[in-house]
Amino acid sequence: MNSGAYFESPVSESSAPRGLPPPVEQAVIVAMIVIAVAKPFSRASE
Repeated sequence: MNSGAYFESPVSESSAPRGLPPPVEQAVIVAMIVIAVAKPFSRASE
């Protein structure tokens, strides 16, 4: 149940020190954020 809630609200990880995600999951989240942020900039540069 906790895993489902985690995926629904990934922002709660920073405010919930009870259980930090493994480095792999954290890296995936960071990568997704970087890609989401970089997409508009790459399109603007073109």
